Amino acid sequence: IVKDLPGNLVLGIVLHFIRTTAITQIFPRTTDTTILIIVLLSWSITEITRYPMYVFPRIPKLRSIRTVVPLITFPVGCAAEAYGAYLVLQSREELPIVVRG
Repeated sequence: IVKDLPGNLVLGIVLHFIRTTAITQIFPRTTDTTILIIVLLSWSITEITRYPMYVFPRIPKLRSIRTVVPLITFPVGCAAEAYGAYLVLQSREELPIVVRG
């Protein structure tokens, strides 16, 4: 099973760290629900189009979809996450005292 799902361990750790930070720090503090919707949609679409390739590995079109969709969803999701972090940092009263400086 180890050889069946090759991947980049460091990228996976960084990606999940960013998602955990967004879920625990940005989502609860932002008042802009559009940001939340965009981020969650981009994450969902990326994951939904990723896993069918593993279930049906002999269908080449699924590999193409898995490769192309993140080219759209990752930049959109990253931009929304970054903008959400920016909005949270702008409302300094929402930040812990340690971060406010």
